[in-house]
Amino acid sequence: MNALIFVTWLYFQILLVQCDIFGNNNLNGSDPRIKMCIQKTINHLFSHNDTLNLILNNNTLCEDAIFEMTTMRPYIVLKLDNITINDINKLQYDGQFIICPKDVSALSREIHTARHIAFRHKRDMGNSKFLVITNTTLLSRVFNVFWHYGINKVISLVYGQGTTKLVTYNRYAPENECGRTKKIFIDHGCEEQLLSLSFTNVIHQMNKCPITFQFTPGSVFQHDDNPTALAILYFTPGTVFQYDDNPTALAILYVLEELSHHLNATFQKESFIGNRNYNDLIKNTSIIILLSQTTPPGSLSVTEPLVRSDILWMVPIAKQIFNMNDCLQVFNYDVWIATSVVFICVWLMWFLIVSRNGGFTFDKLCISFLNVWSLTICGNVVSQLPRSLALRIILLFYLIYVIHIQCAFTSDMSTVLTTPRYDFQIRNLKDLADSQLPIYAHHDCKIGYFSKNNTDRKLYTKLQNSIHGEPPDEYIYHLRNLDLNGSYAVITSLEEMRPIEINLNKKIEAYQIRDNIINSVYSIRFCMLIDHYFLTTLSTFISRLVESGIHDKRKNDFYNQGQYYTEKAPKMEEDDAITLKHLVFIFIFLGIGLCTACVVFCFELVLNKYLYL
Repeated sequence: MNALIFVTWLYFQILLVQCDIFGNNNLNGSDPRIKMCIQKTINHLFSHNDTLNLILNNNTLCEDAIFEMTTMRPYIVLKLDNITINDINKLQYDGQFIICPKDVSALSREIHTARHIAFRHKRDMGNSKFLVITNTTLLSRVFNVFWHYGINKVISLVYGQGTTKLVTYNRYAPENECGRTKKIFIDHGCEEQLLSLSFTNVIHQMNKCPITFQFTPGSVFQHDDNPTALAILYFTPGTVFQYDDNPTALAILYVLEELSHHLNATFQKESFIGNRNYNDLIKNTSIIILLSQTTPPGSLSVTEPLVRSDILWMVPIAKQIFNMNDCLQVFNYDVWIATSVVFICVWLMWFLIVSRNGGFTFDKLCISFLNVWSLTICGNVVSQLPRSLALRIILLFYLIYVIHIQCAFTSDMSTVLTTPRYDFQIRNLKDLADSQLPIYAHHDCKIGYFSKNNTDRKLYTKLQNSIHGEPPDEYIYHLRNLDLNGSYAVITSLEEMRPIEINLNKKIEAYQIRDNIINSVYSIRFCMLIDHYFLTTLSTFISRLVESGIHDKRKNDFYNQGQYYTEKAPKMEEDDAITLKHLVFIFIFLGIGLCTACVVFCFELVLNKYLYL
């Protein structure tokens, strides 16, 4: 029996908490103590010069208390259930609000309407100050309405039965466990001094509440899609961002980890966020990393850059127009020396053989030179076939040797002649536009590379028409082969090119144009909704981290020591010129022929000597 009585009593207690215990909200305002408390609270919390946005809902108590104040302030009375264009134009999105709701449901509708109007005008209300005058005890629902829409600066004045209480709520209090348990409120009596009562501006302590890192590729941040997300990371104008294997990404993770340590928060990391339940997002502080090549919308406010770098217009290094020096570079020097020695040896042997019977004369020396030269240059056989067997052997072997040398020379010479060459160096964007070279860029960055404030529209148009957006694989391919094929240009940045060079184990040789006349400056920033309650906290932390130089040092450490980006010994590039290694077989073949000719020549000398005797 006692247990049944206890359960019944507990049930009625729960019902009592779930209803408004102070009766009708539309009181007649006859109690002067309540009106005096409202006036005292307004004077303490709000600046005298700023306009008050009043949402009174025909509440007699609120109207009497506010309009009977001795010191009148500028104010705007708003009716959000039937709002007009004039009211929208007068709405102060980052100002001071006093709301007297009929109930919690009406409060939720009013905050949703005001925030939606603010977003349509590219603003947010997260930094506005709200005083809620109500007679409800459903304070958990009241504060959840504001936290649901990212509004932190809220104080509730609860009245009823001739008494008043001023209530604040810290979501990150240890007892509240990040808003997941029954809310513990801090209340002040209106009779007490209000000097300690103020709006929360900066979050100093999160008591192990989670900060979630979420990497989200896709379009630019949309307020309606993720209304509770605290921040995004904005890339200007864009980057090839690879999660978990990029020094820049690791440096960003370092910033978020340090932020969580600074605020005594719990750091959580997720590689990708898709369509998640709305209620899940409001349970913790979500910092979303987002890739975008477009300018942040007006509803976003950016922090100080974590990374700042000029855009690099990579153009081919100028090469000289074809000349005779290029012909000599087809063969290596040792090949030229070897061919010269071979020519002299064949010439002297030819002269020795033809002078065997008639003696050594200058005419025979010249004729021998012309015959060997004709074979070397033109590959023509002499007009009359020699009678000497030794000379015939030399003729056969040398002719085969010449054919091989000429084939090697002409094949490599065709490569030299067809290589694109320029008679000037492209040194600025005007030269690049006049050259009409195709310009390759990452497809997510094609638009974002250009600033909207550029003054040279003609140059802007010419360059934009030359840019071709490409997927990451093709973009990296063109960047890698830029020094080998100088028929195009590439847009990149130091933050992109450096890890690509390390991965490719290759230094990209190209002329770099750093010109910000028409293009944006590469930067990585955190973006948040304008006037969001977390903006001041994050901006202050980022500024201190960047100014101290800690972030730059840590980022360089990731470049130099990261397991994915260790420097490797550069490979020696092979010389394109033909060396003796390529022609060693034909020189050996000719050497065999000359030795054979010498033996035959000696045999002919001996044979002729005995025949003569």
